[in-house]
Amino acid sequence: MVNIIAAIIVLIIVLIIIGILVVPFHISLELFRRNKVNQGYLRVKWWKIKIIGRELIQPKKEKEEKKHKRKFDVKKLLDVLPDMLPKVIPDFIESLPYFIDIMESSLRSISIERITLNLIFGLGDSADTAMVGGLFCSVAAIVNAIPNTYFSVEPDLKNERLEGSFNIKMKLRLLGIVATSLKVLTKKPVRSLLWELRKLRGVFI
Repeated sequence: MVNIIAAIIVLIIVLIIIGILVVPFHISLELFRRNKVNQGYLRVKWWKIKIIGRELIQPKKEKEEKKHKRKFDVKKLLDVLPDMLPKVIPDFIESLPYFIDIMESSLRSISIERITLNLIFGLGDSADTAMVGGLFCSVAAIVNAIPNTYFSVEPDLKNERLEGSFNIKMKLRLLGIVATSLKVLTKKPVRSLLWELRKLRGVFI
């Protein structure tokens, strides 16, 4: 009985891992400016389950006190570098093609669903605004020819103004990224580089 329960638990864990790797994450990034206030939101969902919902840019009046930033211990850094550099530089050069493989795999794993850009602007002068607006409209016509991309421009001929919004929705599948990363970790230069970089942990205060 215990073995059956353990097998079921292992099976469930395996299915969850497979689901995480195969089922895409839906990512939405929204940035906008209204009434001279900048705001931004990041949302990540998986199987309609909300994983992340974070406000990236908050209005100034709502900003909390800045957190203490970690600093370099220069003395420790100078002690570590002479021994590290002769090993790190050759390893980094050898590892670079493998890191490029990870970047290419990441780009292949991303699927853009929709990009929307709305711009409202005014230069304070109707003639200048109309001229620049015509230029933006020409650019918008070219951009809108790209599938799933929408760019709109609204000139304000009376006021000096700059507002708008940017929204991008994409899907991300982790299977390709994870498979490539595991393959890269089997390479000796990459493992050696990561091992040497661990020595930098003591450099931060």
